[in-house]
Amino acid sequence: MFGKFFKSFSNNAEIESLNKSFVEKENKLNQEIRLIEEDLKQSKQETFNSEINVKDYKLKFDQANTNLTNSQKKETDLLSQIEILKNENVSLNVEKNNSVLSVSKESELEIDNLKKQIAKHEQDFKILETENNIVKERLKGLQSQVQTYILKEVEKDSEILNFKNKLLKLSESKNVDSTDTKANVSSKKKILIVDDSAIMRNLQKNILENANFEVVLAKNGLEGKETIEKEVFDLVVTDVEMPHMNGLELTKWIKSNYKTPIIIVTSATSEEGKQRVIDANPDSFIIKDEFNPKSFLSAVEKLL
Repeated sequence: MFGKFFKSFSNNAEIESLNKSFVEKENKLNQEIRLIEEDLKQSKQETFNSEINVKDYKLKFDQANTNLTNSQKKETDLLSQIEILKNENVSLNVEKNNSVLSVSKESELEIDNLKKQIAKHEQDFKILETENNIVKERLKGLQSQVQTYILKEVEKDSEILNFKNKLLKLSESKNVDSTDTKANVSSKKKILIVDDSAIMRNLQKNILENANFEVVLAKNGLEGKETIEKEVFDLVVTDVEMPHMNGLELTKWIKSNYKTPIIIVTSATSEEGKQRVIDANPDSFIIKDEFNPKSFLSAVEKLL
């Protein structure tokens, strides 16, 4: 009898130790997830600022192109005028050489004026040519700056993807053996997760499977609707913004046809956005910025 008592006491101590270890790991992972989410927010803000800068430089680039086109048009017009004046000058010279009568002083003055006009137009042409070269150099500089910003955007997109991959790996690292703590559960509850984000789908899936729930995934509201028509679920967890059919439409459809409880996970932070979620009549909803495994599991277990 004493042997059985000590054996039971030892098992309870091991379970308590496992639970304590699980809680410590969970707290540590939650802290890392929050830090990564903060880094993601900062990176998104930097990306938004960079996009504004790129748009500004693109506007400058378009303006410089317009200036270059106008300068080229002026250059063409001046060349035409110079050619006309040269032809007029040649014609006057021919008339002067072939004329039997001496050229009057008035004609000579007119020729001199024409020559001065030609010289002035040639000078203007040189100035425009210099301005064109300056504009071309500026265009090259703007093109280089635009390319630099585009490269930075690509690098930031890569950084965001790395952060997401890291977040996914952290969530997957929570796959601890919970068999002993769930030994008394005779059957698994079946939960459908509907979300177009692979990161959120897998994060929620890992949390629920570690808590001994059976999980089915759908990538959008329409796919979720078709899955519900084929299978029976104890709970549905859905995102809001999705293609084909959003989470609010899916929630209203489920409420009209089934008694399955629903949790909406939304990024809405404004009062108007939250009211739209409430109007869909879910059994519970979670704000994404406040999402963490402990509160998520708590909301799920309350409805089951």
